[in-house]
Amino acid sequence: MTDASPAMPASFPPELGKLISLLRNRNGILAAECDEDVLEGFAERLEAAAWGYPCKIELINPHDIDRLGDFMIGPAYTSTEYPWPTDEDGAPMAPLLQLNLERASALGNIDLGSGLLQVWMPDRKCAPEDQYLRVIPREDVSANRMTPVIQELRSSEHLLCDVTQWVADYHAPNKELLLPFMNRHAQAQGYKDSGDLEGKNDSEWSRIRDEYGDQLQRCVQITGYASVELYISLGADSEQMIRRLARKNPKVRPADQEAAARWDEMVEALELCQAIQRLAANNTFPCLFGTFNFIQYYARDEGRALLCMEALDGRDWGDGGNCQIFRGTDFYLKWSCT
Repeated sequence: MTDASPAMPASFPPELGKLISLLRNRNGILAAECDEDVLEGFAERLEAAAWGYPCKIELINPHDIDRLGDFMIGPAYTSTEYPWPTDEDGAPMAPLLQLNLERASALGNIDLGSGLLQVWMPDRKCAPEDQYLRVIPREDVSANRMTPVIQELRSSEHLLCDVTQWVADYHAPNKELLLPFMNRHAQAQGYKDSGDLEGKNDSEWSRIRDEYGDQLQRCVQITGYASVELYISLGADSEQMIRRLARKNPKVRPADQEAAARWDEMVEALELCQAIQRLAANNTFPCLFGTFNFIQYYARDEGRALLCMEALDGRDWGDGGNCQIFRGTDFYLKWSCT
């Protein structure tokens, strides 16, 4: 695993503090132009900004997953001391996440403990409090102590959909992923790739696709972490406010001195808003630490976010939702949807 980023910065960009001050200035230009609740909500979201590390992920064949490494969906580490967990009905749970706490501690400059944090999903129970979280101590993690992957998982209803087929694929003969398979056959016939073949010879593309058969369910390996980013959740009200100010503000500075002073204040506020907006637009998920977009609860009301996830390899958290792992007194999971 590679980590491209240096230590987490100790402070935020000065633009962030300046904008929060402008939003909270009840005698300023923004207070005269915008709804007080929108300004306060915007300021609170900015105060919840946090540094985070985008996860470098690779969608891979279940056979190739590193069971000792970090991943989302795949064959988690188990041992005699820490066996595959089952729910209250005795049904094996589906693994959602495995994370190396020592690496996370080093990147976040925070003591999260050591070992592997694991999240497991019970069958037919999707409430956050029903998900099972455990930490396997570092001294109990060893390739020599690792037990085999379970043979079968129920494919009914879990917190995240379609998270069990990889078990059957793991125990089946090793099979190439679909896209590399399609590209290889297309290139053997002189085409650039699968897309080129589909566009120029759809019937041949369909024949090769039928030859491949059922698609493998890919596992999501975290191969490292990219450079640190500032994660900011703006929200629809804040975005709308910025657009409205941009449309309303005159392009030319007024000649009148008093009007020019208001114009200067608005330009400063708008430039700060747009600078923060650009930062938020670049946020990449999933991420280690960082923050998340409000749906049903606010970041300010939770513990420190350890991992923030949006849609995961085409799988949604309910209807357009998101999911986080937090560290409070202990680790816990929450998710919400629109």
